[in-house]
This record gives sequence, C-alpha cells and structure tokens, in this order.
Amino acid sequence: MDKRDPIDVTAFPACDPSAALAATLAMADGIGALLATARGLLRSGRRVDLSGLEDMCGRLCARSLDLPPEQGRVLAPRLETLQEGLDVTVQMITVRMMGREPDP
Repeated sequence: MDKRDPIDVTAFPACDPSAALAATLAMADGIGALLATARGLLRSGRRVDLSGLEDMCGRLCARSLDLPPEQGRVLAPRLETLQEGLDVTVQMITVRMMGREPDP
C-alpha cells in the first residue's frame, strides 16, 4: 500500500481565466513578429529559415481550440491578420524561388 501524502490542491493558485487567452494572443503575436522579420529579410535579399513555423502554428491552433468560445471570438481577428501575414510571406518566398520581383 502506498503511504505517500496526497497532493495538497490548496497549494496551487487558482487559474486566471484570462491567462490562457493572454498566452494564446502572445503566441500569435510572436508568430506574427517572426513572419514580419522573415519578410524584412526577404526584402533585403537574405535567406530565411522557417522550419519551425509549422509546429508553432500547430501549437497555436491547439491552444485556440482549448479556449472557451467567447475567448476564441476575441482571438479570431488576430488569427485572420496572422493568416494574411503568412500569405504575403509565402508569396514573397514563391516569387524569390521563381526568380522574379514581387508585385507591388
């Protein structure tokens, strides 16, 4: 028989309901900043490595799905902006790979 003491749940602070949303917004902002940096590097003719981007976006999607619906609605515009930034970044990479200048 196991004689260890049970876990004292009172030792853990109550979770702030807005903390999950704040962390998810911060994660989206971090990905947005990464994409903005990548676009700046591409404009200056440098190469970019976005090998971890897919994992980051996967974690962001998972966190988004864990949010209550009302918090998800708060996050939605940020995700749309992030998608737009990703589309522009992909276009810039595609143009570079094809060896032509991007459209204005």
